[in-house]
Amino acid sequence: MVKNKIRNNTVSLFERPVFWVALFVAIAAGMQLFCRYHFFYVEQNRLFFYIWQYVREELLQAGGVAWLLSDFLLQFFIVPCVGAAITAALLTLAGWLTCRMLREVAPGCNLAVLCLVPVCLLLFLHLATNYLLTGTVAFLMAVAALRATFRIREFRIRLAVAAGITVALYCMAGAVFALYASAVIVRELLFGRLIQRWPVLLLAVEVALTALTVKYTAIPDEYRLIVLPDAYRIPRSRSLPPGWLLWLSVPLLLAVARLSLFNAGVSKRKVMSSYGLQLVIVGALCVWGLPRYSEEDLYPQKMFDYCCRTRQWDRIKAACHGTLGSSLKTCYLNLALAEKGELADSAFVFDQTPVNGLLPTKNMAITSYYIAMLYSDIFFTANHIALSQRNAFEAGVGNSMLVAGNGRTLTRLIQTNLILGAYPVAEKYIRLLEHTFGYRTRAAAHRRFLYNDAAVEADPLLGPKRRALPKNSSLSVADGVNSGLLHAAESNPSQKAPLHYLAVFMLCNKNLNAIKSLTDSYYGTPLMPQIPRSISEALLLIDSSPEFQQKYGISKHIADRYIRFRTAVAQSRTSPSKAAKNIAASFGDTYWYYHTFKEAQRK
Repeated sequence: MVKNKIRNNTVSLFERPVFWVALFVAIAAGMQLFCRYHFFYVEQNRLFFYIWQYVREELLQAGGVAWLLSDFLLQFFIVPCVGAAITAALLTLAGWLTCRMLREVAPGCNLAVLCLVPVCLLLFLHLATNYLLTGTVAFLMAVAALRATFRIREFRIRLAVAAGITVALYCMAGAVFALYASAVIVRELLFGRLIQRWPVLLLAVEVALTALTVKYTAIPDEYRLIVLPDAYRIPRSRSLPPGWLLWLSVPLLLAVARLSLFNAGVSKRKVMSSYGLQLVIVGALCVWGLPRYSEEDLYPQKMFDYCCRTRQWDRIKAACHGTLGSSLKTCYLNLALAEKGELADSAFVFDQTPVNGLLPTKNMAITSYYIAMLYSDIFFTANHIALSQRNAFEAGVGNSMLVAGNGRTLTRLIQTNLILGAYPVAEKYIRLLEHTFGYRTRAAAHRRFLYNDAAVEADPLLGPKRRALPKNSSLSVADGVNSGLLHAAESNPSQKAPLHYLAVFMLCNKNLNAIKSLTDSYYGTPLMPQIPRSISEALLLIDSSPEFQQKYGISKHIADRYIRFRTAVAQSRTSPSKAAKNIAASFGDTYWYYHTFKEAQRK
């Protein structure tokens, strides 16, 4: 009587609805506060189409139900705050289902707090860029199936049901069927007599036979994509340790629940001590995992990516003062400056990275989609439409995880094909996006340009880029895209971005002869009516005579400042790196400072 009363009290302590509601609110608020741009970032991983053919193809693949449900949820991540709310709901549901599952096998256990371990591990996974929402949906399906299975009291019926669910779960949720089968095996071996429950090992044989069948009759090339959590991350990306720990946590919790049966507290003190220990374990897990898996170093990239897709160039500029420490940040900064028409004037006011600050290297440790999309954005700004289109195609349509691209890449393909006059292709992509949630309005707005050259040429975004098209568009980058930028600049002198990108590329390489040749060719023409500030500063490094200054229209303010810079450098009696530190306060916003000290600082 007393024992049952205490058990009822412990149930009411951490298993009331208010506890799970509070957990949901805490997770949602925390993720929105610290990870708001992450949800816009991962929304680009997949795209949900309201088309029956798409739905059918998704359902016919292994794990199709989980893929379809996750894609459906992911489409709403484009709405502010909704991504955090959906993620918090899924994580809270995972904790609640785990708690109810343990109650089915061990009604007297007091493990409600320890059931937050899967919640913490799922949180770590959701903070990873290369994790797919499908993994969480599949995990929820597996735990729900476990709870339903453990409610069956008759062993033979339970085993038969488990055998059927194992195969069904592979068809509906994919690799997580192996987790389900292993948890059932652990439950039977721990909570029953081995001599009576040994037939449960046939589930392991069933898993092995299923994996072998899939291996030799279906698409997956590796067993880890059939029976392991690696199936729920972007292919060719690094493994996620929290995924393995998540799967291990289920049988481990079953083992702990089994042990707790022998130590079911009959006193309030023992129950509170148990909860205290569980809180310590969960707290230690958070302290260990959050700094390790939060991807704090990628957060600026996620913010810049969002500002870029929403064309918030001033926000990018405002976040780029001081030492940037990343060539990727510099790429976004230069893109923002080019969009505002300030690149050749203001590039060296900010921290610049040689070469890679204009175009990132494609072997950077970030999912290739995001780098390819940044390439597309840069070339689109620089009016190199053919290369922008090719990189958008590689980013989306060429990504094996994307059924038919994603909203951002398809929008870019619509724009580039409208500029190039390929109206049937643009119309195909418009039709696709019109069957989506987050992009249909944007897609429909492009219909007025179809087969209407006058509308395209009158548009403030598409028109100037069409007028900048060279006669012979090229997809080759063998010449370092210099000729493509030059042709785009010559085709439409009112668009300064191509020439600015070319000039800053030469300046970052410290190629002063090339910058002088470029100036000699275009100074005084509509393409360069006045020499931008950074080019003027570079020309003074070649010749600072009054005749040279007058020839290129270099202002007296810049010339006088250059004299002061040379004097400060000449008077320095310390090492170049220390001189750079002393002079940075006065001349750190000039090309002279970059040319003289930048390489010394980076070595």
